[in-house]
Amino acid sequence: MLRFARSFAVPSLDLAYQSLDIAHGDFRIRVERCRGIVFDEALVYPATPWSGYGDRPRVDVVLDGRVRDSENGQVRWLEAGGFAVGRALDSLYARNDADSFVLAIEYQLGSLGTSAPVGLPTGALSPGDLARLRDRADQLLSPAPERLAATPSLVADVLSCLRSAGLPFDAFRARDLVAPVPAPFQRVADALGQALSTLEEQPGTDRLALALDLSRRRVADLVSAVVTRYGLNGQDWRTMRDRFRTFTALMAASHPRATTELVARAVGYGSPNALCHAFRAAGFPSPGNVRAALARLS
Repeated sequence: MLRFARSFAVPSLDLAYQSLDIAHGDFRIRVERCRGIVFDEALVYPATPWSGYGDRPRVDVVLDGRVRDSENGQVRWLEAGGFAVGRALDSLYARNDADSFVLAIEYQLGSLGTSAPVGLPTGALSPGDLARLRDRADQLLSPAPERLAATPSLVADVLSCLRSAGLPFDAFRARDLVAPVPAPFQRVADALGQALSTLEEQPGTDRLALALDLSRRRVADLVSAVVTRYGLNGQDWRTMRDRFRTFTALMAASHPRATTELVARAVGYGSPNALCHAFRAAGFPSPGNVRAALARLS
C-alpha cells in the first residue's frame, strides 16, 4: 500500500493540518488531524475537479472533535466515536469545526464489502473501540520505520474494529492487505509529500528532481504513473501542488485572525493578488469572504 503524507501549519495562528493517505488498488484510508481550522467540502466540490477515486462509498469516522456529514438533503452531526456512510465526493460533503481527528475510508463495492449505503446511515463505536481506533490512527500517522512496516497489520485492525461496529466490511488478515508498491513509486510519494509540506518555499519540479536524483522528464513520468495508479488528486505535480495550495489556503483563511497577506505567504504565493486570482480560478470565495461563506453553510 502506498503511503502519501503531507502537512501544513501557520504557527502564528496556532493552525495545523496533517493528512495521510494509505492507497490500495481497491480502497483508500485517509487520516486527517486539524487544529484551528474550519473546513467545509461544499466550498470545494464540485468547483474543483477531482481526478481521484470518484463516487465510491465512503465511511467517515470521528475520532475527536465534531463533524457534519451531508448528502442529498440528509444531515448528520457526528461526535467523537460516531460514523456515517455515504457516497464519496459527488454528493457527500463533510464539515469539521476547528479541532478534529477523522479517519475516512473510500472503497469499491466488492472489495472491502458489498453493501451500498442508502440514506447516510450512521452508528457509533464503543468507548473501547474508539480508544483502539484512535491509537491505530496515531500509529499510522507516525513516520517511524517500525510503524511503516506495520501498516498492513494496523489497517487490518482498523477494518476489524469498524466491522465489529456494524460496518459492511469483510474479515481481513494483515497478509490479505499486503499490496507491494514499486520502490520508485513510494520514493516519489514521499518526495511529493515533503514538497507539499513546505509550500512556503515555493517548491517546483527542480526540487523534486534534486530530491529523487532524476531528470525532470523522469520525475514527470513517475508522478503521472503514481497519480493514475493510486487515484491521487491531480494529473501531474503542478496540478497537485496548486490544488493542495488552494485547499490549505482555504483552511487558513477560515481562521479569525488570518489576513490575505499572511495566508498568501504561508502557501507560497508571491503576493495577495496571486492568492485572490487562484481562488477565483478555483471557484472559491475571495480570501476575505471565506468565513462568511462558511457561516452561510453552517
